Amino acid sequence: MGIEPTFLAWEANVLPLNYTRSQYNYTKTLQPIVKRFCCRQAARCKKNRDMPPQNKRPPENDLVTKPVLSHHNDNRRTVNRPRAIRSYVRREGRLTPAQQRALTTLWWKYGIELGDGPIDFQVLFGRNAPITLEIGFGDGVALAQMAEQMSQRDFVGIEVHRPGIGRLLRLIEAKGLSNVRLIEGDAVVVLRHHIGDASLDRVLLLFPDPWPKKRHHKRRIVQTDFVELLAVKLKAGGLLRLVTDWENYAEQIVTIMQQSDDFKPLPLHTHSLTNPLDRPATKFERRGLKLGHAIYELAYQRSAAS
Repeated sequence: MGIEPTFLAWEANVLPLNYTRSQYNYTKTLQPIVKRFCCRQAARCKKNRDMPPQNKRPPENDLVTKPVLSHHNDNRRTVNRPRAIRSYVRREGRLTPAQQRALTTLWWKYGIELGDGPIDFQVLFGRNAPITLEIGFGDGVALAQMAEQMSQRDFVGIEVHRPGIGRLLRLIEAKGLSNVRLIEGDAVVVLRHHIGDASLDRVLLLFPDPWPKKRHHKRRIVQTDFVELLAVKLKAGGLLRLVTDWENYAEQIVTIMQQSDDFKPLPLHTHSLTNPLDRPATKFERRGLKLGHAIYELAYQRSAAS
């Protein structure tokens, strides 16, 4: 027996080994295949026509159609808006039973449920202390160590990956830390809508996703508009600290920060495992050092408002 794929779909048709195309009966073989193929295509088209607009696949030109309310009446109209470029992808990974229990039993205690306005940190922590915000705390080990070593400061961590949030919740409870609160969500959205202006003393961005491919550089979180947003949220004299082990990302950060009049640079440092740090090392930092990467410590101070 032999197998020949059809021209429409690679469906195997069992044929005699000694067959010739002139002997091939179109009516009995190809015609049913063509009929099935056309029926499937027609069904797909009908399903797409009958589907509600919000469930249809967005256009391929990276524009999405969103309903918005007209200013003149209550009828809905549609406009094309660019799809927001995110600096992260949810790689959820495996959520262990212990992490799931922590999310279920401890989130109410250490998590922040976002409302409509900015967070009142004095009410949240029950005291007036300097606020340090860490964006993307990963597994949370470094943030827990900093909070333990600097009990005079209050820490807020933002993360989108639930396994890391669950692990940090367990660490906070085990260490008995009262100066840490967590937010699950997009850091840009949180900063824009839920952090008050001039309310932060420090912002830490330790080893953000480097997006190493050139076509993905637009996804890097440190962009001009992000720096402008941080300038609004930091107090005058506040500290912005960025650390990466990707040289071209460090160069990009320096270039962007040089264009900002809101920050002045502090000395640039590189280090290895043998050099002392004034902060705990992170998991990504140790991984980068094992790969032979240099660690670029970038720090900027918020200029006084003019």
